Amino acid sequence: KLLDIASGERRKLHTIEGTRAELHWSRDGDMLFVDTGAALTSVAVKDGTAAQAATFDRKAGQAFVAIDHSRPHHALVEETDAAGKAYRVQRVDPAGARELVYQGRKLSQFLVGADAQLRFVRYTDDKGANVVAQRAGDEWKAIAACSPKQEDCAIAGASGDGKRLHMLDGDDRLTLVEIDIASGKRRQLGDDGGVVSDIRNVVEMPS
Repeated sequence: KLLDIASGERRKLHTIEGTRAELHWSRDGDMLFVDTGAALTSVAVKDGTAAQAATFDRKAGQAFVAIDHSRPHHALVEETDAAGKAYRVQRVDPAGARELVYQGRKLSQFLVGADAQLRFVRYTDDKGANVVAQRAGDEWKAIAACSPKQEDCAIAGASGDGKRLHMLDGDDRLTLVEIDIASGKRRQLGDDGGVVSDIRNVVEMPS
């Protein structure tokens, strides 16, 4: 159901099948994407019109990844071609039309730029280390390499001009750091004031 905060009115929008479902708003707020793990359904907020944007085969590593904030109402999905060992990221629209965004080394995380292309990626290299890289034309330039711990080098965001990257990183505790890509200099933006806990999640305000 959709709740109107101002009036308190509740309106039935869509019936979800199954017990698992995650809801994600499109960038423009006009569309709701429902991820059940088996499929991704787009639901128009205006009238509840629903369409299947994607179906997922878990054996092929197919899954919803994130809302595409470079487009008004699109989502990003991933898959791994077991036969060709190719990893792909694709953009899907509410009706299910697909556009290839990336194909290559398997990624554990990525960030899409304003040009609708992958701007930063994180992957595991042959030695097990987490590597964060920036797109430079048709190539990828490594910016940082961290220990094999899953949380290290987690991409938290970037400046609008792409000149500064925000990551969660640290030796004993995860802190929020900013990297000036041109100089490589780091500065700490935030940590647990009690010097006890890790920073686990960051939500950046859209610029």
